[in-house]
Amino acid sequence: MMYGNKTRPILMAAAALAVVIMLAAAPAGAGQSIYLITDGFQSLATFNPGSGVWSSTPSCATDLGTGYASLASDGYGSVFLFTNGFRSLLVYDPRQRTWSSTIPSPIRFGQKFAALCAEAGNRIYILTNEFQGLVYYDAFGQTWGSTAASGNSFGQNFGALTCDFSGRIYVFTDGFQSLMIYNTLDNTWSSTPPCPISFGTAYGALTTGRDGRIYVFTNGFKNLVYYDPTDKTWGSSPPSPVNFGQQFATLTTGENGQIYVFTNGFSALAAYDPEKQSWETTPRSTMSFGGGFGAMAAGGEDVVPASAAPAPTP
Repeated sequence: MMYGNKTRPILMAAAALAVVIMLAAAPAGAGQSIYLITDGFQSLATFNPGSGVWSSTPSCATDLGTGYASLASDGYGSVFLFTNGFRSLLVYDPRQRTWSSTIPSPIRFGQKFAALCAEAGNRIYILTNEFQGLVYYDAFGQTWGSTAASGNSFGQNFGALTCDFSGRIYVFTDGFQSLMIYNTLDNTWSSTPPCPISFGTAYGALTTGRDGRIYVFTNGFKNLVYYDPTDKTWGSSPPSPVNFGQQFATLTTGENGQIYVFTNGFSALAAYDPEKQSWETTPRSTMSFGGGFGAMAAGGEDVVPASAAPAPTP
């Protein structure tokens, strides 16, 4: 690891600033796709917030199986996919509409659940249960590494990650009332104050909003809980008109600032607008997502050739 290298914080700060500028300058809903995978699929479903159109990527030649998968997108729009039992990450490039894979990790992830997130320095961080730290893949150097141990066992259960614009990675794991925080700049761990709302022991999902808040979903809720790093306080959104039930769900943030929620069994995404504090739903997809696990990431726009464009959703 290169945490002694003084150039990394400078590169991280520059990369984070570039990401913020890119997000601020992008037209709302343009130049981006929301990527979704659910078990049993060999391709990613895509939703374009600007056009409201659903489509899909080309199929991946690697058998993704029927287990849990997780997605994250780097600063260049590529989408990284983890599926359990693999030692490499699969990579979808929306510019070329092609699939590839990273070099294998020297750390065996086993058959367990894992979660991904990407930070501005172009590292893809992986949380896998039974570990006390994070594994990362450096897309620049095409190397693998790991962080310092957190000092807390993440246990055998579900977890989730998100990275803010300052190089901090927030970790949710079921049974905890606080989020753990990994600082990529100095390789240290800390935690948020406890949330006054009980998360219970169920599955949770995280995303970082464009307002800098860390949004949390846990099943059985009809609203999003959020943590504000600026004043270290907790709050919640208004209830969603969509009943998410007790099932698995996942979150991602679009460049239009909306927080997208996928919950299994649904054919549309719920979308929360933090600025307006209001909910809406996307058009329905013609694809059946079934009742299994799903994962989402907001990546570069997947431009589907006209000859491959799907029929309009009824």
